Amino acid sequence: MQSCEKFATKLLRESDPDSVTDPLVQLTFGGNDVGSPVKGACLAQQYHLSELGYLLFLTDNVPYEETLRIYLVTEEAKVIDELEFGGNMVTGTLDIIDLNGKDTIVFSFIHEANCRLQVLSTPKWSKPLVFTPGVRRNGSLRKHYLKLDFQQ
Repeated sequence: MQSCEKFATKLLRESDPDSVTDPLVQLTFGGNDVGSPVKGACLAQQYHLSELGYLLFLTDNVPYEETLRIYLVTEEAKVIDELEFGGNMVTGTLDIIDLNGKDTIVFSFIHEANCRLQVLSTPKWSKPLVFTPGVRRNGSLRKHYLKLDFQQ
């Protein structure tokens, strides 16, 4: 996993707390739109994974109610897995702690413990995140590439 600067974003919709609307951006590469629009406002970090594509960290850019969205996208910018951190009246700051090898990143956002995110080469069933406050997975019950653990 290596830090990169392949993608940029074009803001399509700002966050609106009154209507509970999430911000929306279009990923761009070389000035051209790629993939479908994704939730988020600011592209905070991006990493290239030699086998799968890219790991993108986007924030909503809303003070005092910041949300972090992590997307795993293919070379063609198709989202194949995602995680969301945040909640009402919860704020966080993204801090990349360490890149561990080709598939693991350690970071902190809203929890006291550091988050260890491993990108699996093939999707696997993972433990539900329903008991992890402030962390959600979008979509239905399926196998995932992103494996999340917390370090003490």
